[in-house]
Amino acid sequence: MIFSFDKINPLFSFIRPKVFGNQYDNYKLIVSREAPSESTRLFTSILYLIFAISIRFSEAHPETPMEIKSKIYPKLEERLFDSAHEVISKLSFEWQSFELIQSWILVTFYLRATHCQNSSFASLGTAIRMCKGMSLILNIVVEAPLRHYEVIKAERIFWLVYTWDKLYSYQSGKEFEIHDSTVSLELPPLVTSSADDWLEQPALAMIHLAKIAGQIQYHNLKTAGMGKEFLCNINYQLQNWRNWCDGNLQRCDYDPLLVDQIYLTYHDIVLSLYNKMLRWLLDFEMEFDGSIAHTAILLAHSSEVLTIFDRIQGKNLLFIPWWLNLSLLFNVAIIDVILINAGLYHEKCTSDFQKVMNFLTQLKDKAGMAEECIWTLRMVNHLCVLRFVKSLKSLTGIGIDHGPNNVNKARFLQFEKVEERIQKHTDEIELEFFKGPHIMGADNTETGESYYKDGIPNSNDDLFASLTWFDQWSNEN
Repeated sequence: MIFSFDKINPLFSFIRPKVFGNQYDNYKLIVSREAPSESTRLFTSILYLIFAISIRFSEAHPETPMEIKSKIYPKLEERLFDSAHEVISKLSFEWQSFELIQSWILVTFYLRATHCQNSSFASLGTAIRMCKGMSLILNIVVEAPLRHYEVIKAERIFWLVYTWDKLYSYQSGKEFEIHDSTVSLELPPLVTSSADDWLEQPALAMIHLAKIAGQIQYHNLKTAGMGKEFLCNINYQLQNWRNWCDGNLQRCDYDPLLVDQIYLTYHDIVLSLYNKMLRWLLDFEMEFDGSIAHTAILLAHSSEVLTIFDRIQGKNLLFIPWWLNLSLLFNVAIIDVILINAGLYHEKCTSDFQKVMNFLTQLKDKAGMAEECIWTLRMVNHLCVLRFVKSLKSLTGIGIDHGPNNVNKARFLQFEKVEERIQKHTDEIELEFFKGPHIMGADNTETGESYYKDGIPNSNDDLFASLTWFDQWSNEN
């Protein structure tokens, strides 16, 4: 549980550690007295989800002690998750609560980390509908019967759902469900004072990234083009966001890998914002809007992405199952191949492309879909090579034997050794091309899983007490 609090929870602020710690102490007392535990079934389910997520993320973490790893038994992770999902599903069929929304977001997080994309999008939809059903998008006026902590809880849980709705929809290419025009809550300002012991600074940064991503996606739904005014506005917001993060997140004692996920999300948004111009490089019949200058932005952010992955790899953290590992590496590689195919930034893109392939090759035995990414990129690379070979044959057939350069000497003697420079440049190009592409093989292996065993209760008794059990903490401040 400490692993989750330190290395996962601050990114989205799923739960409030202080209150959850008090609930956990009370839970242990109930269990130690062997009292009926129906009132704690929902808390138990949340606890199981946190355990399952912690196990998934800690099994490949170099800081996890071997004595802890040795206690991870086959199929326990799955049984923890299945037991929690069963209770949450039954309760959600009849009731709504803040804790159920938190549970569904934790389910979404777990499923996304295990690459179950359809399932995770479905669980997120349940959390969003419950959030709307409880009117959490509205500004709640504090009245006498309504405790201050309940208002804070409602706001924190709404922004948690909001962040996942906007970012996950943006990254998966699906339409988000919570529109800013329907939200009356005030966005927590991007200042240090907005953070507290629940809404931590990383989660605050992700909320603002989610809002920017939502603006981009909403704009793309209405128009295919990126107007100058729109881009200037988005760039202004992104720059302010980065200035705040550079000045605050780097100074705080957060896990470096967690902070990397914030910046990787930022780079993912920028790459998706500017990669539209690449379509022109593939289809020259499209109207060109002069955005070829955006390639410099794409290359700059691609380089920063690879720098982050170099740092992650250097700390032996590449196998921690954050979902941007595959998607960002794949996107960077696609950008490189398209630019190489267009004859732009050949050396830079070739170097970056090779780095991406090295990272993916390391991931192929650990991460689901890594082998598919490698196969796709090699196929695209193969198609580019075939096009280059075809062009080479066509141009060679026209004729490349220009003969002696005596014809130029009479008019261009002032340039001195032009012929030697031309020949040297020609020899370098031919030598580089005829080295040929190096295609590496790929093993056909499946993703490893962590498993666990016994100790999961399967009671199907009345679970309503699980909801009311949380009421005793409604006065927490």
